[in-house]
Amino acid sequence: MSSVERSGQAPWFSALAWKARVLARVPWVLRPCLPAGREGASAYGGKSQIVSIMSYYIYVLESVSHKTRYVGSTDDIGKRLKEHNSGKCRYTSGRKPWVLLHKEELATRTDAIKRENFLKSGQGRAFLDSILK
Repeated sequence: MSSVERSGQAPWFSALAWKARVLARVPWVLRPCLPAGREGASAYGGKSQIVSIMSYYIYVLESVSHKTRYVGSTDDIGKRLKEHNSGKCRYTSGRKPWVLLHKEELATRTDAIKRENFLKSGQGRAFLDSILK
């Protein structure tokens, strides 16, 4: 007879308790997929999703002196704008000062990079032209 059977707990219970202790130490949170307003309810078939604590942003800057645009992504827009205006970025250093025209918040870095690449494409530039006028 195993120690789990002797304790009266189901065999899967100790595995879940171990998983909860391990996941409590990681920087991201594992949460069940629940419908809105049903926190604490059972999840759909036990599926889970990783919820990132950080947000990522794409941003569009415009050079005041040259009237050119710059599209980038970051996790801290204020810090990044200061870097552009202080000359720490090679492309933007000769076209200072820069002003923020547009920003979008995204859940993951991958999504931010995909959106940044889209905004740098022909269709993305057309989209920016339409919303910034």
